[in-house]
Amino acid sequence: MANRTAFAQALRQAMVDSKRQAQINGVVGMSVENWQQITQPPSSYLDGAPRGTNAAYYYRQMFRELAEEE
Repeated sequence: MANRTAFAQALRQAMVDSKRQAQINGVVGMSVENWQQITQPPSSYLDGAPRGTNAAYYYRQMFRELAEEE
């Protein structure tokens, strides 16, 4: 994702923060689904945030794409 939206940038930072905190707590590995559960999502009012009926699906897809880059 070369041109990330404000939501994607905030989500990536939240992912980095939650990963760092998990490592500090001694976690050595987890699934993407668990990582998503412990990551606080950014505000849904940010530009590029998934909205509407399929928001949960698009959020999961965005999270997985960012996780693959990590």
